[in-house]
Amino acid sequence: MLQFAGPLQPNPARDEVFIATVQQEFPNVINRSFLPVDTPPTAPYMTLASTSSQLALSTVQADFEVRFYGEYLTDTERALEYVERKLGAVLRGLDAIGASVETVGLIGTLHFSLLEGEEKAALHVLRTHLRTTVDEASVQDALARVAVRVRDTYFVTLTLSNYELRVLEQPIMPGMQLVRMRPGQGRLDDEGLELQVDINNNLEVRAGGNSTRVTADGIAAVSRLLREIATTAGPAFAQTGSISVQDLSASSTV
Repeated sequence: MLQFAGPLQPNPARDEVFIATVQQEFPNVINRSFLPVDTPPTAPYMTLASTSSQLALSTVQADFEVRFYGEYLTDTERALEYVERKLGAVLRGLDAIGASVETVGLIGTLHFSLLEGEEKAALHVLRTHLRTTVDEASVQDALARVAVRVRDTYFVTLTLSNYELRVLEQPIMPGMQLVRMRPGQGRLDDEGLELQVDINNNLEVRAGGNSTRVTADGIAAVSRLLREIATTAGPAFAQTGSISVQDLSASSTV
């Protein structure tokens, strides 16, 4: 998410400039509309897309979303390079139309499979992170969350929980309505720990006020911070419950 320093006013000519600037990374215009004046400012009026990513533009922010598949699921470096390239294009597009970016936020989800392990994911979170006295036989889900300040610039929130993926194999006939899965139905395909990482520079904005501006270097710093969490700090937190703010600070230095 890239949030603007001030709202954008409707301007078709400006939108054409933005579309042309980001066309190489987002070649498909999915939606473009004029919204009523009473529409919430976060409602997108334009949506662009590439093969696996989507960019939604509202009057106050640009929201970028990507769902990885194939080799990208296991190649963190390749996935983050993709994200950096896309966000860089969005920032260039916003620069081209004179939109100043004040806030950058990046959310990533990591899975650590425990399908072959002996310990259940929910019990691991309970014992390692929560250390709560509770009847383990009654535990279904568990969640641990911690937010830290990094370099007086970023808020980094780590949320660890257990996940379960099931596959329902059922023939689909023409005209058949969407099949809804009941809880616990289907074949267990994977289970383990899910780590959601939320990084933003709201701490910097609080200190700098209207003088804060997100640049290409700022996006690169956030990406490096996510890379450190995805490859080192995140797995360590999931396994042991510990996290080094000092290491995070070093990884995000511009």
